[in-house]
Amino acid sequence: MNQVNPTAPKQVTVKAHITLFLFMLYFFLVVPYVLHPLLDVIGLTSSTAGAVVISGFFNILPLLVYLLITRQRPSTILPASPLGVKNGLYVVGATLAVNFIVLFVNIGHFNTLFNDVAAVPTDMPGIGSLFIYLIAFGFLSATFEELWFRGPIYVEYQKRGVSIWKVALISGLLFGIVHTGIVQISSTTAIGVIWAVMLYYTRSIWAPILGHIAFNSLNILLNPGFYINDYAVYWDNVQTFALIYGIAILVTIPVSVLCMRKIILNNPREKEAAASETKLFTLGYWALIVLMIVIAVLLRI
Repeated sequence: MNQVNPTAPKQVTVKAHITLFLFMLYFFLVVPYVLHPLLDVIGLTSSTAGAVVISGFFNILPLLVYLLITRQRPSTILPASPLGVKNGLYVVGATLAVNFIVLFVNIGHFNTLFNDVAAVPTDMPGIGSLFIYLIAFGFLSATFEELWFRGPIYVEYQKRGVSIWKVALISGLLFGIVHTGIVQISSTTAIGVIWAVMLYYTRSIWAPILGHIAFNSLNILLNPGFYINDYAVYWDNVQTFALIYGIAILVTIPVSVLCMRKIILNNPREKEAAASETKLFTLGYWALIVLMIVIAVLLRI
């Protein structure tokens, strides 16, 4: 990890905070209130093909702007060591348990236990939209989100000597905030932390990208809503789905733990040198974090 420069000017030490804060403003204000209306005018948002274009465009735009403003090359902020086949398999394996936990919760948000029909999702996308979902969310959204959250947001903190656990928590928390609902925020925060740790040990942005693609794609492929068009049939079988996912959780937890352990053991890192973080985590920083959370909550109500 790069050593922090104790003589760095204050405006440089807060650059990481401003980077992530501006992105949050972009996601919660510019996208819904500027870009979406513009795309509505030209009719892109009304088609499935448009959904794919939007998914890629919205996620890649802030990264391109960031590179332009900071005049950096992608290689500077995107660690790209070769991942290797073994590490790739371990990355996919490490996400399995989280996949089934999310599927189990989403199948009824635990409401199947109380027979709360109204709380169960009613959106049945159907098999016809499966391919579009895989491209838009399984591949494009997953890839471009990682290029940002485990790119500038990760690197801006890491190169200032912030410990990996704090970097992972920050990128995971911000990744969670941009999602909707308690269930999604909780799960995406947790998996975001895991992907940041993967990046740290493998030194490769391809690790979180592959993990994110596997995570999104498996959640799409294993979602019964793509194969059952009748909501009544879905509800009649929802407890069976929940049982299957529950069993899968028990089976995959040791697999995921073992795979994560293999990633750490196979990619040893030197012990981090102690670095002063007092200039980074100031009252202003925490004020920005609180403001971002407030914006996220207010705009999601």
